Amino acid sequence: MLLAIGRRFGDADRMQKIGDDAVLERRVLQRITRRIIPVLFLGVLIGYLDRVNVAFAALTMNQSLGLSPSAYGWGASVFFLGYLLAEIPGTLCVARFGSRLCMTIFMGAWGCLSVLMSQVTTLEGFLTVRFLIGVAEAGFFPGTILYMSYWVPAAARAKFGAYFMLAIPLSIVIGGPISGLILQHLDTLAGLQSWQWLFIVEGLPAVLLAIVVFLFISDRPQNAPWLPAPERDWLIDTLRAESESRSRGGTFQWRDVINARVLLLCAVQSGGPAVAYGVTMWLPQVVKGFGMSVVQTGFICAVPFATSAAAMWWWSWHSDKTGERQWHLTSAPLLAATGLLASLAVPSPLAKLACLIVASLGIFSFLPLAWAASHQLFTPRSAPIGYGMISMSGAVAGFVSPYAMGVLKERSGGFETGVVFLAIIGLLAAFCAYRLMRPAARTDVGSAELRA
Repeated sequence: MLLAIGRRFGDADRMQKIGDDAVLERRVLQRITRRIIPVLFLGVLIGYLDRVNVAFAALTMNQSLGLSPSAYGWGASVFFLGYLLAEIPGTLCVARFGSRLCMTIFMGAWGCLSVLMSQVTTLEGFLTVRFLIGVAEAGFFPGTILYMSYWVPAAARAKFGAYFMLAIPLSIVIGGPISGLILQHLDTLAGLQSWQWLFIVEGLPAVLLAIVVFLFISDRPQNAPWLPAPERDWLIDTLRAESESRSRGGTFQWRDVINARVLLLCAVQSGGPAVAYGVTMWLPQVVKGFGMSVVQTGFICAVPFATSAAAMWWWSWHSDKTGERQWHLTSAPLLAATGLLASLAVPSPLAKLACLIVASLGIFSFLPLAWAASHQLFTPRSAPIGYGMISMSGAVAGFVSPYAMGVLKERSGGFETGVVFLAIIGLLAAFCAYRLMRPAARTDVGSAELRA
């Protein structure tokens, strides 16, 4: 009887501890949502806005600078060459010197360089500044993924990743109309052409947000005075336990970052962005070719990316609700490829836009699921290099895709061949996603987190 009473008390204590932990977890995640996520969201939004605003500037800049389609495609791509070369070093800097300092420097540098884009007068200057913007921005996004691993328990990372990754399509939703209005109304103001004002107006927010990052971001929970002690201790203990469970001895091994599962994820993370960047960098010129003004072009280009943002959110929510990952990740690039191919089969501009909206449903929806899959692939020692490698895959796609679209347009005289090229890449990405997320592989990747 005494043993039975002891067990009951022990069970009651355990239930009480579980209840207390649940309360602490809810409070911690609420504080992180209010304090960190808005800053990261704005950082990603402004970063992608400064990355793709060249697509809208091209509507008037190409003629002003005398850029051919292939020269513009090379300029759009050379950003990703700088990004590619500096990505792993940038992520290692975040791990070594802290997120607060590094993110402040990254954002301030790319903001100043984006403003400097307004002063380029030659192809050489255009290529040089675009390359340097890529170098400056290289460590921010993978550094953000690494930063999330310092703050968010594994079970919540997919949801939190979706929070700030929504900024990627929303950067076009916001930037498209703003860019169109700038191009329409600021031409010749103070002796500057409208495309020059576009780079100035859209580059300055990065400089201002760098100051916010320095004031509001804490490197680790240990350095966060805004977390009450019980919540800080719970978060530190939880993250330490997760880290120790994945440490496998705590030493870096190359097999942790070079293996079949990582390579499949790299293929998904290059195929998906290849389609996304190919569409993003050329869509304004495609839409303007329908006979639209620059303002109309900006607003029309916002429509597919608004649906893309909604789809990204729903895709992650539905995958979490059902616990299904394989087909959610596979169908995103598959739907993008289908919509692009369908746009070639219809004659009217309105029908083509409808097909691009269908394609947009899958263009970015793969992102939260793919990044959620990455967290359990790496040990704490290999995470900075691993996240850098995954992000580098997207940079390779960003380098190849816009330039290939420019070359194909120049040779064929239209966008049809380039669209077929993007659709084929989307189909290959879907195949790799299916292989990565098949049931046998899901167990290896870490089913607990993939169901988060």
